[in-house]
Amino acid sequence: MNEKMKLDLYASLLAFETINFEDEIKKIENSFAGIHLDYIDGNFINKFGIPPYFIKFIKKFFKKPIQVHIMGYVDNFIDEILSQDALPDSIFFHIDSSNNPELVIEKVKSKNIKIGISIENFGTKEMSIFDKIDEILIMTVKPGKCGQKFIEKNLLILDKIDSFCKEKATNDFYHTKNIFVDGGVNLETIQAVYKYNNDHEKITENTITNQHHKIKGCVVGSAYKDFLYNKIS
Repeated sequence: MNEKMKLDLYASLLAFETINFEDEIKKIENSFAGIHLDYIDGNFINKFGIPPYFIKFIKKFFKKPIQVHIMGYVDNFIDEILSQDALPDSIFFHIDSSNNPELVIEKVKSKNIKIGISIENFGTKEMSIFDKIDEILIMTVKPGKCGQKFIEKNLLILDKIDSFCKEKATNDFYHTKNIFVDGGVNLETIQAVYKYNNDHEKITENTITNQHHKIKGCVVGSAYKDFLYNKIS
């Protein structure tokens, strides 16, 4: 196997085992590239997550990037999120949660925040806004619940994305997407992510139509403590 491409790991705050968030965040700071926050409205997903104002508290003692994954009807509270004193570095939303995804994208970009979509498939809706987004969050579990089994076949969504980009064959479509994986990631399942990247590295050539997306990072939920004490191999 080729030398492994480094993965950026984001710890999911929703999975923390204690409500003493400051202490827990300080523990993970040296092992993780950033923090992942889930904003859940209790309607789009039948569960509640982190409130929008919480990011200001985190930024008092955490200086690394913060991702926000909106698992709610984004049209109802994107303005509230973007009006906070402290803002995230990137925001992901589900395209089906909005009546006007392009307006959501426009609002987020106006704040100089990276915008991405969270997907379990790649179809016509996703294709319609692909050239407007910066990042993609591939769900390898069903959204909204910690501790689920990793759905490895969802990594193949990237093959669909590659095929779509090759059809377009333009720089705008191809070169701007950071790809993240969210759900079920642990010391064992992360090996599938490395394998995907390595397998596609072997067939990458130096022409735009033959390049392949690589997975940049993973969101780690309930297994986050394992990555504090174990070297990934």
